[in-house]
Amino acid sequence: MLTQAVSVYAAYVAYSPGITALAKLVSAASEAPERS
Repeated sequence: MLTQAVSVYAAYVAYSPGITALAKLVSAASEAPERS
């Protein structure tokens, strides 16, 4: 159980930059029609 939690946390840390970039891309795409 603990090992699984550590592996999930490690995966989150590894992928968080990509998740952040994807979230920024999605938010920018959703805001673009409103501004134009």
